[in-house]
Amino acid sequence: IEYVSERDDVDPKRIGVIASSMSAAIVAYMLAKQYDGRKISATIRCAAFTAPVTGWDNLYDGERREQLTRLKDVKPDWHMDISTPEDMLNSISRRIPGRSIGEFMRLDVLKILEGGMTREGMQVMTVGGGADATVNPASFQLFHSRLGGHPGNIFIYSGQPHHLDPKLYQKAVVDFLTAHLNQ
Repeated sequence: IEYVSERDDVDPKRIGVIASSMSAAIVAYMLAKQYDGRKISATIRCAAFTAPVTGWDNLYDGERREQLTRLKDVKPDWHMDISTPEDMLNSISRRIPGRSIGEFMRLDVLKILEGGMTREGMQVMTVGGGADATVNPASFQLFHSRLGGHPGNIFIYSGQPHHLDPKLYQKAVVDFLTAHLNQ
């Protein structure tokens, strides 16, 4: 964000962010950690999040989390494969190294955002799948509200998994970003 905002061809007051899944967690973490310091809301005008990973306690179910915890301790060179069937059709492999699972377990975006954040000038959109088996869909609403998102800017698509079909939300995200970046 700092690099982009310093470019001559970029208006630093009109930067938008799109983040999905784990990157959504990282962006939210960054926003929370830097909120009290430099006013990121002056730099990021709007952010669209799809299927945000909201923390270890909302990831998978308790049994799967327990399996991952045991594997982390037993096989440190192991990789957690988080590829979806859609990924495999597109020859995409998503893996988290076993040695990183401990750090991942400590990531709790909802706790970091606890108390809520009023994002002056920054608009938030959150999109998720109602049948998400990777992240608890109920956590999307809390994520959205703690980032200061307007209730009209959250879209949960029933029957959709973690990696929702982009055709469902692509136009809405483009319209959202265009509207707020052109203000």
